[in-house]
Parts: sequence; C-alpha cells; structure tokens
Amino acid sequence: MKLSTLWKMMGGWRFPTTVRMAKMLGETQRASWLAAASKFGVIRALAKGALSLDTLAQQFAPAPEHRAGFAAWLRHGVLLKQLRQHEQTYALRGSMTRRMATDDAYAALVEGMISVQSNGLYKSLERWSAGESLTLADVDAGTVARISNMLTPLVEEVLEANVPADGAHTLLEIGCGNAHYLRHACGANDRLQGHGLELDAAVAETARRQIDAAGLGARIDVTTGDVCDAPLPTDVDTVLLINLLYYLPMTQRAGVLGRLAESLAPGGRVLVAGYCAGGGLGSNILDLWFSAMPETGPLPTTEAITEDLEAAGLSVAPPRQLMPGDPYMLVVGTRSGS
Repeated sequence: MKLSTLWKMMGGWRFPTTVRMAKMLGETQRASWLAAASKFGVIRALAKGALSLDTLAQQFAPAPEHRAGFAAWLRHGVLLKQLRQHEQTYALRGSMTRRMATDDAYAALVEGMISVQSNGLYKSLERWSAGESLTLADVDAGTVARISNMLTPLVEEVLEANVPADGAHTLLEIGCGNAHYLRHACGANDRLQGHGLELDAAVAETARRQIDAAGLGARIDVTTGDVCDAPLPTDVDTVLLINLLYYLPMTQRAGVLGRLAESLAPGGRVLVAGYCAGGGLGSNILDLWFSAMPETGPLPTTEAITEDLEAAGLSVAPPRQLMPGDPYMLVVGTRSGS
C-alpha cells in the first residue's frame, strides 16, 4: 500500500479522530464480548479451568452449522485478550474475566454496559423516531437488580447508622427482594422485628426460604403486594425505601410516601435512598430510561422528596449525598412524638 493511500484512508490531517475511533471500537467490542460471555455462562464455565472447543460448543453452540461461528467468537475473545488459547483449549485471561467469574454484581455491571447503557442510548432514539416509547418491559430488570448489589455495603452502612443495635425495633422494607437487609438488621439487633413487602411473588418466596434458612422465620415476615395499595403494618419504627421511588409513576410517588408516613409509630422514620436527578453519567443514564418510560417518569429531585414527606406531616433532615461523584442521596423524614 502506498503511504499516500494510507494517509487518505486515515482521513489525512484528521487521522487523530480515526485513531480515537479505532480505540473506541476495540473497547466497544470488548464490552460486548464480555457482556455476552458473562450473561450466557461462558465465563462461569471457564472459571473451573481450560476447556476444549468441543466441550464449549456442546454447551453453547451444539448445532454443527454453528461450530465455525462459535470458534470465531472464541477467537475474538482471544484477540481482545480476554481468553487464552492453547491449541484447541481456551482459558480465562486477565483480572477482569476472573473477577466477573466470582463477583456477580461486577459481572452484571459489565453486562449492563450493553443491556442497560448502550441499549438505552440507542433504543430511545429508535423508539422516538418511530413515535413510540421505551417501556418497563425493555429494561433488563434482572441485570439492574444484580448491579444494585454493588450498593449493598452502602445500604448496610445506612442501616447501621439509623437502626439501633439493641432494644425493641420494627423495620419495614418496601421492595425487599431477597430480604438481605432485613436479615442483616436482625443480625445486628436480636430484638428487631422485620416486615418486607415485595411485588414479585417468586422473589418473595425466595426471600421466605432464605429467612427460614437463617432461622429468622419468627422475626421476619414477607408479604407480596404493591406498595400503592397493599396493607402495611402500623407503628413501624423505620421504613426503608431503597432504589425504588423512581419505578413509581410521578403521580403516585407523593401518595406512596404519604402511606409510608402513616405506617410510622411516633418518632418513627422513613429512609428514602436512591439516585436523584442531576449528576454525571451514572445517574443520567437512569434518568434517560425512567424519563423515557410513560409508566415511570424522571428521577426525583431531593426537593420533591422533601416536599412530599413534609406534606405527609414529617419533619425532614437536609438530604445527604451517600456516594461521591453522583447524586445517590438519602432523605430522612421523621414523625413527631416519642
């Protein structure tokens, strides 16, 4: 190839943008490959050791006509330096794939680069151009839930700062998932009673099994229902609403916070934590998703949460940023009395 031809192909004096594009292409392919390898189990399969092409193909591409394509897919992992190939066997390469094999929240974060972030940026314009909207059905809810597990130490810190380590106390968690935080709080305070409300019946049943396995069946109950209309316990000391408010339609948020306020005992508190409007890339991709879905609406502001809690008769402390770099906020409303 002539140098003049290469110069033209690189864009002439604009070649720095071509170089940046080539780098971006590599990183995009790496993220896409890792997301697929994680989501469909290739990384988990290789976590136990090197496997042959035949063994991997039996699990991930059993049809003979797919073998050549799957071999090229594996070779792409080698070229991206995420796999190591020795003859016809493949093994994980590098700290990222090894961490993804053992840290599910981290693996979900990588998967979310494609299923949540890239898809949100791409699908939103695709839908709007067609006169349509994103919906909750478009959200990779399982991956989002797994990513949120990265926040577990932070939420545990919030609990430890706001729930007493001794003495009788009642904790209600809305959207309790597998009841991890209720179990954690019971472990810290042996007189605490926990109540969980979970929308998904299958998730609620999983929570009950884990509660029973932990020997906490007499102290924690989990019911299935929608926070908008499900019966709530009364005289609760602490209500926990984590990463959930923005899943509610904007027209229902104030009403839900009002219902939670009514469930409090005198002196009880509602703890609302989650991403709020503003901030950088992390919170804005969520704001894009929720703003684009007619079932939900934009991320709430701390001012709106404060106003809704005050309208429900609670006194509200100044909102506190829990995590540097993005507005992951805690807003606490307290019912008067003692």
